[in-house]
Amino acid sequence: YLTDLSPTTDDVFDGAQASAVMIGIEGSSFFRLQITGIDDNAEGNEYPAHLHKGPCVAGQGASALGHYNTQEEAGLPAPWPVNSHTEVHLDFTVNSDGSARATANVPFIPLPENRSIVIHTDARAAAESSPAHLACLPLDIKPFPKAG
Repeated sequence: YLTDLSPTTDDVFDGAQASAVMIGIEGSSFFRLQITGIDDNAEGNEYPAHLHKGPCVAGQGASALGHYNTQEEAGLPAPWPVNSHTEVHLDFTVNSDGSARATANVPFIPLPENRSIVIHTDARAAAESSPAHLACLPLDIKPFPKAG
């Protein structure tokens, strides 16, 4: 089940389930996010979803921290560009059966750690800010053991 980041508010992701896969190889990563059990009222709605630096903690959207940005993680000076080459964007549209799927290919492999995929509200955010966090899926990124 998705972790509810706004438990005091009823939203279309309450009771929804999700799974995600990340495969990183040779400096690039492929992500796939699949969600089921989204409320029928959400059909046709578009939601932004992104890889975040922190973990999922129920009711505490701030624990997921900000978007994972490869240039920020590399210690490069701000401002960091926000695009499909520096962040993982898994935006999706809800289907008539209450499901959604998104994929992304990025030219980097996120550093191993407990990360999260955060689904944001579909409401437009103020300039220079991110839409509110609704739900979260934990993503524990681990490196493959070295052979030998």
